Order: sequence, then structure tokens, then C-alpha cells
Amino acid sequence: MKYEVFMQDPSAYIPVLIWSILLTALIYGVFPFWYSRIRNKPISRKRYSVYCYLFNFLIKIVTLFIQYDINMAPYMIWTSIFCYFGYKKLVLRGMITDSAKANATNINSDANESNSSIEENIVTSENEDTEGLNNELSSAELVKTIIDIQAKETVRVYEANKHEQPNDENDADFGLVPEKPIYTLATKLVEGEQEYLDQLYNEKGEKVKWLRKGSISVNNINGMIDIYDMYLPSGEFYKTIYINMYGARLSNSVPRGFKTKKEIQENKKIKYCSKCGSLIDNITKQCTGCKKQYFKVIKFKKSYVILVFLILLLLTINVIVTVTNNRLNENNIDLNQHIDKQIEKIELLEQKNKNLLAEVEILEREIANNKSTIGRLNKQSLDNKIKAGHFTDIVNGTRYGNIGYAASNFFASDSVIVVSKGEFNKKFNLTAYWSNGGSVIVSYSSDAAKVSFDNESWSKSTEMTVIPREVGVTVVTFSNNVDSKSFKILIVVED
Repeated sequence: MKYEVFMQDPSAYIPVLIWSILLTALIYGVFPFWYSRIRNKPISRKRYSVYCYLFNFLIKIVTLFIQYDINMAPYMIWTSIFCYFGYKKLVLRGMITDSAKANATNINSDANESNSSIEENIVTSENEDTEGLNNELSSAELVKTIIDIQAKETVRVYEANKHEQPNDENDADFGLVPEKPIYTLATKLVEGEQEYLDQLYNEKGEKVKWLRKGSISVNNINGMIDIYDMYLPSGEFYKTIYINMYGARLSNSVPRGFKTKKEIQENKKIKYCSKCGSLIDNITKQCTGCKKQYFKVIKFKKSYVILVFLILLLLTINVIVTVTNNRLNENNIDLNQHIDKQIEKIELLEQKNKNLLAEVEILEREIANNKSTIGRLNKQSLDNKIKAGHFTDIVNGTRYGNIGYAASNFFASDSVIVVSKGEFNKKFNLTAYWSNGGSVIVSYSSDAAKVSFDNESWSKSTEMTVIPREVGVTVVTFSNNVDSKSFKILIVVED
């Protein structure tokens, strides 16, 4: 499809583009989703990913022969996305072996460390000369030994359950009798039991509470079985369930009479077989116990699925090609005339563009001259504003009040002082004395300059130093705490 043809009527191709995107996602997503739901044996994440990429690569090869398109981006992107979601589904179904193997390795390594620590303790105890320590262990060593023994026992039971853990989840009394306990992962122990109990609700959707009653051992079951009494929110006893926390695989089902939080949120109804009382699978609608089918389920073979998608792919390509050809035939007649007109317009625009470029060059020179003039005027204007501001400060400072003199015992030697910005040794005399003593108060109209007293106390007068800070004018007001008399001096700071 040419860009010019597409731009003439883009809306006509939008349905085709949407259908192409949906079909691409469907083709590359069917195997990861389908395989993650039918897989009934544990599989590693790496193997599952390899299956997904290989199958979708075959689909990519087929599309390459039908329509020459070597772009691998859709294949990589869609396969990665759907492979990730399929992996999540396998994790929820307990069919991923990676985490279980890693946890088992951690347990074995912990057990080996415990064994080595026990051997070290034994060797150390044998080398001790203190009498009596060979016959008894300290309390800390006893606790450590008990923990090591429990760790060994946990590893032993876990390894045994990897090969002998029964699966009674399809039975009607699953989790309700000690012979068919619920299994939580041995890698979590008590925490795993609590996580499982936290998800339980009764059939009415009420959150149930639990109370551990103890633990028992059962023949042909590896590990102790914990007993939990379940209670309704009202405090009424509901049921008793049995949990084995040394499982190698997590039980994905809940006992009869309970629902999970996810089932409550999705408002799914749990149904049981009227013949044997076992759970009815929501997907296949088949009894998990006696295998009674409640209505017919259509089963598809892998070859049929591949064939259907190949047919859909061919039909889609045919639709795209047909629509594209029809549009091209309709627009081909007027396309040449349209191109000729566009060429004429381009030539006219090129001529106009040359004229405009010449005018732009002239305007750019004028603008450069104007910018230079404006900059010079702005600088002059700024200088004038600064000078006008200084003049206003001088006028406002001298309009009211006494300048340099308040009384014969309270005045300054200079009323107007002019200093440069870098001049720091400018001085003047301040006369201020009263019979009973007093204090001088200084205030400023701006931060252009400050004054400092050379002496902290004096009899009649003292020298003062002007401290310039910035170009400008400041009015310094001198007052006292004896009477209301005051006077001002004007300090001008030049650049």
C-alpha cells in the first residue's frame, strides 16, 4: 500500500488494520494460553517458553510463505506477552517446577549446614577437658539440636512427599478427614498454613475463623497433620479441616463447603456431582470422581486448531489483498491527474519560496539593525530608570524631617555623604549626649549602605564608618530613647 493512496482515504483502511492486529494477537496467543490450561504435569518455565517460541515460530514461517514479510517484531512481542501470562496461569495451577526445585535446594542446604554445625559441636565437645560436659548439653545447644533435628525431619518428609504425596483433591471428603489432608508447601511451614486459611470462606461468602486444636499422625501420610476447627463470624462451629504443612506441592482445591476469596470475587458457583458427591470441573463440566459428563464438551485436536488458524489467516490475507486492490483500482485513474496538478503547485511554490527567501534576508538585516538599536535604547532606559529611582529616594529622604541636625546635643558632621561601591573607610562624626545618658537608634530606607559605630560608648561624640553595599541611595534616620528628636543623613553609593 502506497502512502499517497493511504492518505487519500485513511478511514477506509482502519477496519483492515484493526482486524490485522487482532488476528495477529490471536494467532500468537492461542498456543501459550491453550497449553497453560491443558498441561497436567509439572514443567519448568524455560521449557514452557521454548515450546511457545518454537510453535509461534512455525506460524511465522507459514505466514512468511503466504505473504513475504520478514518483520519479526510482532512474533517476538506477542509471544513474549502471551508466554508471560501463560506462565502465570501455570503457577496458579501449581505446574511450574522452578520455584519448588529452588526451595528444595534451599532446604537441603540449610539441613547440610545444620548437620555440619552439629558435627562441629560434637567434635568440640569431645576435645573439652571439663568434666561433666561430655554427658549433658547446655540449654542453648539443646535448643539448637532440636532445631537441627526438626530441619532434618522437614527435609526428610519433604523429599518423601515429592514421590509419595497423594492427590485426593477430587474426593468429596478432601481436607475433612485426616487420611486426606490439605497440603501446603514445606518451604513455608506454618506461614503456608496461615496463607491457605486466610483465603477460606463458607459457601455463603462469609469469612471463617479458625482455631488450632493440635496435631496427629496418620498411617501412610508423611509428616504430622494439624487439626483446625473452623468457625463462622457469629462464633458458631462450622467444620474441622486437616492440613499437612510438609507438602512438596500445594493443594489448589478447598474442602467441600468452602470457597476461596477469588471464587467469591468472581461469583463462581461450586457444584458437586449428584451421583458421587465429588467436585464438578467448571471448565470441562465433568465430575472429578465418577467422570460423569453433565453436558457435551467439544474437544479439539492440536492439528484441527492449527488448521483452523491457517484457514483464518489465509482468509484474512485474502480480504486485505482484495480490499487494497479495489481501492487502488478506484484511485488509480485520478492519481496521475492529481500528481500532475501537485507538480504544478510544487513549481509555483518553489518560485514563491525563492521570492520569500529574498524578502526574508532583507527583513533579517532590518531586524538585526533594529535589535541593536533596541538594545542600546533599553540600556539607556534602564540607566534612566535607575537614576530616576535614586532621585526619588533623595527627594523622599529630604522632604520630611531634619537633615543632619536635630539639636545642639544630637547632630552629625555630614548631612549628605557620597561614597563609591568599593570605598570602606569613609567616616563622619556623630554628636549625641544627654545629662542622664541615652541610646542612639539607627534605621535605613534601603540596603544601599549601612553605618557602624567605631565606639560602643562615648561622652559627647564618636566616629562612624560608612559601609557601602550596592549602588543606590539610602536615608539613615538617627533617633534616641530620651526624647522624640531625630534627624536624617543621605548616603549615595556610586558605581
